[in-house]
Amino acid sequence: MAAQIDTAGYCRIDGFVSSDELESLARIGEAAVQRNGGEYVALTGLEGFAGSVWEMFSASPALRHVCEQLYRHFTGAPAKSSGFHQVFRCLKGKSVKGHSLYFHFDSYVITILVPILIPQTRLSGELILFPARRPIRKSWWRNVLDKLVMELPTSQLFYRLRADARQSPAVSVALAPGSAIVFCGYRSLHTNSRPDPDLLRVTGLLHYGNPHRQL
Repeated sequence: MAAQIDTAGYCRIDGFVSSDELESLARIGEAAVQRNGGEYVALTGLEGFAGSVWEMFSASPALRHVCEQLYRHFTGAPAKSSGFHQVFRCLKGKSVKGHSLYFHFDSYVITILVPILIPQTRLSGELILFPARRPIRKSWWRNVLDKLVMELPTSQLFYRLRADARQSPAVSVALAPGSAIVFCGYRSLHTNSRPDPDLLRVTGLLHYGNPHRQL
């Protein structure tokens, strides 16, 4: 997995979530968007996921072990925490525009993107990656500075144009429900393209290993 991420920018794992589990998670996403008036909502943590596979991921020794080994590969050190930061993103409606094509670096080294419900149209909201755009910063303030620079409108415009260029270094990753995409979210600049606003796009994000976390 580490070699694939080093070479291609990401690794795909097929069969990560079963069809029955996908249906259950999709219903949670649909209900959350309905409660929010048909617009974007992000669920952080595990409230509302009791008994689901999304809750099971948080306690999986095998998944933590894989992430720990990947963390060591990218940083050369053990992670300061073995827990996951989990986010459940549900995109639909007019708010899709404000939550797409926003390039950013994650605060966590390892990112696992789990597609749950993906529009089966040309506007599917695929993952866009600029792999390995920065090193693991030694200090937290350099990490914050990177993030502040990327928030500038000029930075966002530059990378949007770069992503659309004919010989772009960006990698577009199609998302298939049930699989998982693993990449180094801390080092790789990334975003999702704009999906069809009339169709629901649901993804889960498992973040692991904040290198600037205080012990």
